[in-house]
Amino acid sequence: MPKANTNTARCRKLEIIGILRKQHALSAVQLAKIMRMDVSSIRRYLVALREEKKIFRRYQLRGDAKRPTFYYCLRRDRV
Repeated sequence: MPKANTNTARCRKLEIIGILRKQHALSAVQLAKIMRMDVSSIRRYLVALREEKKIFRRYQLRGDAKRPTFYYCLRRDRV
């Protein structure tokens, strides 16, 4: 019996969008924990979603941190 023709990348991007719809902003590490995936895989999907202009990236410096923490938000069209 043949396997169903599913596009895993598309399904995972839709899952990320669904998670970001419920949460205001999450980092790649937080998304990786929620989805139980590797952070590098999540970052690959986040880059694709940013290129499609479905999400955008914010950053925040915490205290004496040398590098910013990036948070990803769903792009909502204003009416």
